[in-house]
Amino acid sequence: KAYPNFTFRIHMLYPKITQHQLRICYLVKLNFSNDNIAKLLISTPASVSVARKRLYEKITGKIGKPENFNSLISDL
Repeated sequence: KAYPNFTFRIHMLYPKITQHQLRICYLVKLNFSNDNIAKLLISTPASVSVARKRLYEKITGKIGKPENFNSLISDL
């Protein structure tokens, strides 16, 4: 309810997104820190950073950094 059509927009950009990747998108959109995302997903901060970087590359087709992904998601 807080971000109408957010999930739809993510699926439009990257239709093959997994549930795990979608959870990362939600948590980034809610401005959770990398450490908190890792704790919630029972992962390591390093693996969350790698996932954010890869998601950015899959969604945009460009090489980027985890911070680029955060900017992309916050703009949706």
